Amino acid sequence: STHAFGLGETLILSDTLGTLPSTILVYGIELGQTDMGLRVSSTVRQAIKKVVSAIEKDVETVLCTNSHS
Repeated sequence: STHAFGLGETLILSDTLGTLPSTILVYGIELGQTDMGLRVSSTVRQAIKKVVSAIEKDVETVLCTNSHS
């Protein structure tokens, strides 16, 4: 089932198929309380901003590195 197909299964499948890249970046945010109807906390909103910034920086680094190759 694709509903139970998480990160671990994805990496195992990619390795099995011979398509696992040499570098994998994983970004995560701990959600804290996740009760129904709760809004995203200010702590999580700040974490989202930090993760987005890190992703942008990493993508820019990869694009600059690849453009010089």
